[in-house]
Amino acid sequence: MLADSICNKKGFLTRLISKPTSNHLLVIAWKRCNDLLVSWLLKSFSPPIASTIFYVSNVAEIWEKFA
Repeated sequence: MLADSICNKKGFLTRLISKPTSNHLLVIAWKRCNDLLVSWLLKSFSPPIASTIFYVSNVAEIWEKFA
């Protein structure tokens, strides 16, 4: 995806940027970026496929299965 590279989000897809522990200060920022990428991917899939992955919480899991 071109947009994830431009926005410095590619590490979320490749797991170079992993989810911080729940008590880490960056966990809120990580979740926000992850959710943004999940929404981008969901919009790129057809509705029947998107409905099957809607509840996957980690964008890297979606990317590995469908990209």
